[in-house]
Amino acid sequence: MGFTIKGNSAIQKVLSNCVYAGMIKVPADKKQPDRLVKAIHMAIVSKADFWIAQEMLGNKRPSKTQPEERFPLRGILKCWCGQHMTAGFTKGKRNYYLYYRCIKHTGVNISRIELHKQFKALLDELSFSEPQIKKIRKLVKGKLQDAISEKENSIATKSNQIN
Repeated sequence: MGFTIKGNSAIQKVLSNCVYAGMIKVPADKKQPDRLVKAIHMAIVSKADFWIAQEMLGNKRPSKTQPEERFPLRGILKCWCGQHMTAGFTKGKRNYYLYYRCIKHTGVNISRIELHKQFKALLDELSFSEPQIKKIRKLVKGKLQDAISEKENSIATKSNQIN
């Protein structure tokens, strides 16, 4: 009834469509890679269910930052091309050395030691005034309340579906 997609991969096409999860795919441009953004239409399925389906289908989920003690800036730093920088080891003559590098520009390695020194110097120069701190706290609390509200709505919907 109204399902016009035909073929062996019809269900997979529907499950892979981010529009049903209330998102739209924005194609890559010179500044940023392709990405999914929140759409103005209402989602039919939750984002969590969409990503579970993607995982089951074997589609790659957008990378999540998983900083590690040795590489706290991995996934936070961005290259000049807009890609997130990753971290890894490079073998020297006798030892392994820790470096950050762009996902696209694999030939450019930036020493972890030098980068951390520069980042620490930058942080030492930063300071916020009391009104700025209050505004940041207010914005963060608002975003957290929105996230909690969305999670509670999702739980209520799932509970109603189960009942």
